[in-house]
Order: sequence, then structure tokens, then C-alpha cells
Amino acid sequence: MKPRNKSLDLFRGFTVLLMVIVNNPGNWGQIYSFFKHAAWDGLGSADFVFPFFLIAVGASIPFAYAKRKSLAESDARILFHVFLRASFLICIGLLLNGFPDYKLSELRIPGVLQRIGVVYFFAYAIYLSLNFRLQFFLFVSILLSYIIGIVYLAPPDWKYVQNVPFRYDSIYNWAAYIDRSLLSGHLWKITKVWDPEGILSTIPSIASALMGIWISEWFIKAISVKVDLTSKEKFQSQRSIQAISNFLLRLFPDNEKKEYFPVVVKFFFVGIIFLTLGFFVHSVFPINKSLWSSSFVLVTGASAYFFILILYFIPASWQDAKVLKPILMLGQSALFVFVFTGLFSRILNLVLHDGKSTKQIVFSTLSIFSQPKDNSLFYSLVYLCFTISITYIWRKLTQRI
Repeated sequence: MKPRNKSLDLFRGFTVLLMVIVNNPGNWGQIYSFFKHAAWDGLGSADFVFPFFLIAVGASIPFAYAKRKSLAESDARILFHVFLRASFLICIGLLLNGFPDYKLSELRIPGVLQRIGVVYFFAYAIYLSLNFRLQFFLFVSILLSYIIGIVYLAPPDWKYVQNVPFRYDSIYNWAAYIDRSLLSGHLWKITKVWDPEGILSTIPSIASALMGIWISEWFIKAISVKVDLTSKEKFQSQRSIQAISNFLLRLFPDNEKKEYFPVVVKFFFVGIIFLTLGFFVHSVFPINKSLWSSSFVLVTGASAYFFILILYFIPASWQDAKVLKPILMLGQSALFVFVFTGLFSRILNLVLHDGKSTKQIVFSTLSIFSQPKDNSLFYSLVYLCFTISITYIWRKLTQRI
């Protein structure tokens, strides 16, 4: 069995680390702006968590497929296994949404794990069915169609609101209209009439997973075919790539991945192109996580490329450093961490007999700073350390079984 790709595990681990911090403040009213989601249009650090997760989901697909094909499994059997795993994710998401009351009449149907399950299945099916050119054509078609549908087409209920030129907002757009029409009473309790993980916005999130698939395809090709840095013929039409690669070679002559420098540089340029396109699309369809706008797909995808390439570029000795071991562990146990933190946070919020929840009692005990935001962040960090400890114990137990 081939070893795991540590750069992708670290990427997933940093994403999980940020998720635990932003999802578990001591006081939701006292959060540093760095850890907040954008209210509507815009991009906060917390808004990178979910797209990075989906990019990591996509990135896992080529490696998982290669492993299963080495075991002589057919594509039909692989896709059936993917369907079962996607169904499992959706069921776990529904169970978390209902905990602890399970009122089916009010159960929120969309959710993060539900979207991950749906995206995982369709991204895998696309990977099995379409070559890169058709995947890219589908990617572009999704983003363009979504721009037209959200920005330029008014939903059926708009004309009953006001007789002015259509301009979408959080309530009046096709994504919100479909959510209200099909899932009324089963949407996020905060928004009620639309859902940030709704039906229509799940389609462009599949495009995010496709970007993850492509970078893993690059990893596989780069590892299987090493580049000859002395070959001028291969790069004579790509002089800028060769020049930057040679510059990196002089800076890092002992890097064990130096033969991959030209590919790293080439893919970095791909990230620049996606980022530029993202900001261009932003002028028409602003970056928006709740709608999973086309510009959001491009900008977060490009950011993920840069981050993964940096993690891949650093020497293996740095990747194996003890300080990164907990992050690597989180990345290798992403699903467990998500389920554990989601369930445990709900348990902590249950009201005890004296009218206070366990979280309120713990937070009060940990409030040792003069600034409320410092106390809120400190609670998040303690929660993170606890999560790392539980994950370590879980991994040790499962390895023994």
C-alpha cells in the first residue's frame, strides 16, 4: 500500500483545526472578527473551512480509486461502495441535526454532512464517467449557469414583492425559492426561509470538489513521472516556468522534491488564473458562501491550491515535525472529529437541573482574562486540545481492534 499524501493530510488537518475553533467559541457574541463568517457577501477566514473540506473530499477520490483498482474492483462495485458511504454521511448528518429531541416535523434536512455526502457521490461519479476535458466543460457550465440563474433570473415569487428591476438578496433568489418550495419547515432555524446548505447551492459545491480531484491527479502524475530539470526541450515553450524552477533549485538545492519544481510552478500559475477569474466574476456575482457563488468556488479553490502546494513544497522532515503531528492526526481523522465535535457541542449545550448548561459552567470557569473575546477564544483553544486528546485515544483504540 502506498503511503498517504502528507501534504493533503496536513491541508485537511489545518482545515479541521480552524473548523473546531470557529465552531466552538465560548460566547457567540464575543468572537474576534478573524474567526467570523461574512454576514452575506464577502469572505472571512471561517468561510474557507467548508470549501476546503469539499476540495479535500475531491482530492481523496483519485487516491481512493487507485487503491480500489489495485484490488481489482470494478467501477460499478466502487460506485456502489461510494453510494453506501455517501448515504452513511447523510444519515449521520440527519441524526446530528435532530439531536436530542428528534422532532421529525421540524427536523432540518440540509446540513454540512449531508452536502458532503451528496458532493462526494456525484464528484466520484463524474470522475469515473468523464475525462478531464469533459470535467472541465461541466465545471465551467455549472459556474456560468449558476451566475445566470441567481443574478439574472427572478424567482416566481419576486413579482409579488415589488415592481422594480430584479436584484437577488438572501430571501429572493432561486436557491432560496427552491428551499422554501421543497423543504418548508425543515430549513435552518436561524434563516427559516432559506438554507446555507440548500438544494441548488449544492450544485456549485460539486465544482469545488472537482478542483480537488484535479490537484490530486496532478500529484499522481508528478509522483509517477519525475521531471528532468536539465531537459531544455521539454520546457523551451515554457521559459518562465523553467526560469522560476531554476531559481527555486538554487534556493533549495537539497530539497528532495526538486525534480517536481516545474510542475509545482505550473500548477501555481493555474491557481493564479483561477484566482484572477474569481475576482473578475466577483464583480458580477459577489463572493458569497451561503449561495456558494461561482466567484466563491474559484477564489476558495485557488486559495486551496496555493496552500496545498506550499505544504507539498516543504521538506518531508518539516512535514514529520512533532509540532505538526496533531494537525496530521486531525487530517487523517476528519470525519471522526466532525461527528465528535458536533455531537459533543450539543451535549455541552444541554440545560442542567440548575438552569445552566455544562458549557456555561465550563466557560465561566475558564474565563480568566479581562477581555471577553480573549475568554471566548481561550475556551475554543481548550476545546481544540480536548478534541485532539480524544482523537488520539480513538485512533489508538481503533488501531488495536
